[in-house]
Amino acid sequence: MKQLSKNIHILMGIVLFLCFFGFYSRIVPIIPFDTDDWYYMGYYRIPLPIWGDWNPSRVLPEILMPNLSILAAHVIYPVTGNYIASMTMIYAIFMALLLVILCYQLYRYAESLGTPKLPMMLLTLFWVLLHFTLLAGAASGNTWLWGSITATCYFYYAIPAIWNEALVIYLIRKRDVKKSVLVKILLCVFCYFGVFSNLFPAVILPAYTVMDLLVSFVRWIRDTKEGRGSFAKFLKEELFNLYVIILFLISVVFELSGGRASGFSGFQFAEVMETLKKSVSTVNPWALISIVLLLLYSTISLVRHRDSDALKSEQRFTLSKLLGAFAMVLLFNVLVCARTGAWYIGRQDVLVDIVFFVLLAVFTLVSYAFTGSENKKSSYLVLGVALLLNVLAFVRFNPSFYAPTNSGGLSAEQCVQIDEDIVHQITEAVSENQSRMDLKVPDFGSSDNWPLATYAGGPYSRFAYTLWRHGLIQKSISINVVPDQAKNAEFGF
Repeated sequence: MKQLSKNIHILMGIVLFLCFFGFYSRIVPIIPFDTDDWYYMGYYRIPLPIWGDWNPSRVLPEILMPNLSILAAHVIYPVTGNYIASMTMIYAIFMALLLVILCYQLYRYAESLGTPKLPMMLLTLFWVLLHFTLLAGAASGNTWLWGSITATCYFYYAIPAIWNEALVIYLIRKRDVKKSVLVKILLCVFCYFGVFSNLFPAVILPAYTVMDLLVSFVRWIRDTKEGRGSFAKFLKEELFNLYVIILFLISVVFELSGGRASGFSGFQFAEVMETLKKSVSTVNPWALISIVLLLLYSTISLVRHRDSDALKSEQRFTLSKLLGAFAMVLLFNVLVCARTGAWYIGRQDVLVDIVFFVLLAVFTLVSYAFTGSENKKSSYLVLGVALLLNVLAFVRFNPSFYAPTNSGGLSAEQCVQIDEDIVHQITEAVSENQSRMDLKVPDFGSSDNWPLATYAGGPYSRFAYTLWRHGLIQKSISINVVPDQAKNAEFGF
């Protein structure tokens, strides 16, 4: 029976991986396209915060993206013979792996709460669906919570968010489990990269540890009054929480020294709240109703069983931590967006940070309800209806249901064609032993021709450097980026 259960879990993991991989490689592929994508595919940095850098504490994304890109160039590209497709494939593989890890942590978290196996699977499926439906309120051009606007932004926003979410869920379910030295070291390393990633998602981890520390402090005060408290023991037990909090404070100090931080002035609180209000107003009603339905059912179920102590003290503490962490993440992101740009808070890869603890609180409450429920049929019926409501969000699904992943608003096919043309022009010029060249790209009409910016040229061109790092050319070449309307006609826009 145990082996059968293990095989089912493995099969679930494989199915989820294939679904996620198919989504990020076929349905809405993560295709490198703009100037930042070309730059960070070949970027190099040490895995430490760099004082005074553009984004001093952005370690995780600036390690992950270039190294995965190099892996794709040297391992996948020689097999497939398609350079751009190899990048899309490695990004999709990593996203799929990370999301499977997150779903596994959720599944095990529900298991730790005593939830029966079938509801555990259905609740995990509900979580997944919700991330693809909650923001999908239109017939086309929708966003989703596990998405971003460019390949680079996936690594700078979406991936750190998922990384930190998985860590938080692991920390919750392993809160009172004794860990080996190796596990402690790995946790410290993973949390280091989680904090030194990007301020927007990095706050997820310290928000939870602050709340966990506060709850532990309240307990210590209570134990002290009862003559059982020891401050030395309290500090020893909270060393990991303190480690994460101190890491985050260090990352904030480093970020304030950066070139990007120096370019902002003033706060835009009114604009942030207006943007947040617009984001809330575009939420898919079916997805929202499914959440409300589960909340109502769970609340009624737990109230009906309060005599059996269905919502115990420990459970109330857990929910308090999650809601407190939500308030901290919301406040922090409002402050950061008010400083850096109000539009950030309307992005799906920032909203995912804000809603995480709310959704996890709902997940936790529903798990408690299923654990204590005596009427299994009604429980399954309510959860089935919640799942169906989310499926209804896909009734209008079409090829343009989700917005493409690029800052030019182009189709995936157009991005690939333009990328391949850029690679062809550069490799051909180098093969002809040219020392400088004009790189003709589509004319996007902006002053710097973003998303294929003219400043990406020069003797140290971002395009040439990345292709050199990836082994497609053996020497660099000075590039003059030339916006050309003929290219617009060639690629059909």
